Amino acid sequence: MIAQLASGGDIVYLESPNGHAQVTNRVEDVKEIKFRYDSIRVEANPAHVSVAMIREAVQAWT
Repeated sequence: MIAQLASGGDIVYLESPNGHAQVTNRVEDVKEIKFRYDSIRVEANPAHVSVAMIREAVQAWT
């Protein structure tokens, strides 16, 4: 999760597969995480397409 602080800076909260969490406001780390999230977001389907795919899967499995 990326949050914007009242001071105007950003902070990142990350969870790892082993259950450990990390919080950082280091500019370099926040910039890298924003880049990674944006890269994933570009490939994501719009919400209505995802919902349609889930509905189709539910119908196929019930």
